[in-house]
Amino acid sequence: MLRRLTLDAVAVEVVREFRRHGIEPILLKGRSIADRLYAGAAVRTYVDVDLLVAPTDHRRAGGLLQGLGFRDALAGARRSERPTHADTYARTVDGAAVDLHRTLPGAAAAPGVVWRALRDHVQPLPMGSESLSGLGDAGLMLHVAMHAAQSGRHAAKPMADLARALTAFEPSTIDSAAALAARIGALPPFVAGLRLLPAGRGWAATLGARVPIPTLTAARALGGAWGTAKVATVVAASWWHRPVMLVNLVFPSRTMLRRSMPLARRGRLGLLGAYALRPLWMVVGLPAAVRSLRLAQAWADP
Repeated sequence: MLRRLTLDAVAVEVVREFRRHGIEPILLKGRSIADRLYAGAAVRTYVDVDLLVAPTDHRRAGGLLQGLGFRDALAGARRSERPTHADTYARTVDGAAVDLHRTLPGAAAAPGVVWRALRDHVQPLPMGSESLSGLGDAGLMLHVAMHAAQSGRHAAKPMADLARALTAFEPSTIDSAAALAARIGALPPFVAGLRLLPAGRGWAATLGARVPIPTLTAARALGGAWGTAKVATVVAASWWHRPVMLVNLVFPSRTMLRRSMPLARRGRLGLLGAYALRPLWMVVGLPAAVRSLRLAQAWADP
């Protein structure tokens, strides 16, 4: 509960600063899901603040976060290692983290299209003395389903969110969410998310007849063996990109290696040891990842 209160206070602090400089963000997930799907119950926890801003404001918003004491959490990572949908900022004094979104993961439309579409589906979200902008019913239904597909069926919290959304929202809301998904190029992850639960499979069957699900989307949704999504990414890439991708996977930047292998956080010797062990670690895990990938391919095209 204390963590939630801290993050809510951080959200208000950041939004106030953004508004002082003419930036109006949309709060994603977090408090919005807790209030709408859990009636504010403390059982729905969250670990960071997710804010979506207009693409034209993204760089300026990052600068404002740094002015508030936040730092780039992936400093030192290669450009190819950074998520394309958001930048993460962390602050030491209170342990808070802010994911500054330029789009939603899985949306194929340009960030500007995504921003304009979601801005059409917001509603006030009271938080303390402030009223923030949160996603309305259709936008929240869309995002919850996409997040479940992105996180995978073994991720308890996103799956619980999706189950509650399918129960809470009317059929017309799910139809509106599907239309919004089409507008931002997100029908494949939306359909994949719905397919993860019995309550959503009827909708997924109706929509999925005309929506091919990429293998990478299916691999993430099924949440198979470690590395399955990485293998799917390499397989889907152009042949001239694959050698560079493989080198980056086997020998990532120090920043990313420390995030993925605890050994790399134990000083210089630990870092060297992690670089030495990583190729073997990946080779050992490759057969399971390939098996999971085949299951994902079959799931994507039943």
